[in-house]
Amino acid sequence: MDKEKLLTALNAIQNGDKEAGAYHDELETLITLVINAKDADIAAAWEDFHTDTDTEAADKAE
Repeated sequence: MDKEKLLTALNAIQNGDKEAGAYHDELETLITLVINAKDADIAAAWEDFHTDTDTEAADKAE
């Protein structure tokens, strides 16, 4: 298992790919990562996402 396989699985889900169910092992791995993650790490990732999203929105508005 590697990061590329995990990202492919997440992209399939995000894009509504009919074959997303084929990524069962990858999804189980991601669930385990989330369960084992510290709340502070998840909060920091969420903040990074919002910062990036806000920056992109501001750039498009200009």
